[in-house]
Amino acid sequence: EVNNLLVDNVGHRRWMLDPFLTKIAYGRVAQVLSDGSRTDAATLKVFNFTGGSPAPSTVPAYVAYPQGDYPARWFDTRALLSFTVIANPASRGASANASVDFSKATISVRDPAGTAMGVSSISFDNIGYGVPNNLQWKVAGLQQSVSYQVTIAGVVVSGATRSYDYSFRIVP
Repeated sequence: EVNNLLVDNVGHRRWMLDPFLTKIAYGRVAQVLSDGSRTDAATLKVFNFTGGSPAPSTVPAYVAYPQGDYPARWFDTRALLSFTVIANPASRGASANASVDFSKATISVRDPAGTAMGVSSISFDNIGYGVPNNLQWKVAGLQQSVSYQVTIAGVVVSGATRSYDYSFRIVP
C-alpha cells in the first residue's frame, strides 16, 4: 500500500537513488496500538561505515525517478518526480556534480498522444547530500499503465547547456 503522506521534498530518496552509495543499513519497526491505530518508524544509515567500499565501475549520466516501468505500489501519482545529473562519474563529491545549474531548465512531460501534462511545484538545489543535485516537480493527472515522455532542457553542466530525454510508466 502506498503511503499517502505526500511531501514537498524528496528527502531520503536522494540517498536511495545515489549511484555512488555502496553500503546501506535499514531498520523498521511497526506496532498496532491498543486503540487499533498503527505506528511505524524507520531508520536509514548511509555513511560512517567502517571499511571502505570501492566506487561503482559504472555510473549513469543521470538518475530519474520514476524511470522505465515503475511499480505502482512504490509511487503515488501525486508525488514529486525527480532528476539528478551525474556530471562526474568518477566521484560523488566532485564539484562538477554539485555545480549543475537547473535555474534555466524547462520540464516537459507528454503522454503517448504528445499532449503536454501540467507540470508544477518545480524546485532545485545543489545541497549535496545523497545525489549531489536535484530537480523536482509534480505532474497533474498521471495515470497507471500510460507511458510518459520527459524532456528536461536548458540544464547547464560544466558550462555546456544540455537536454535529457527519458520515459516512465507506472505499472500495476
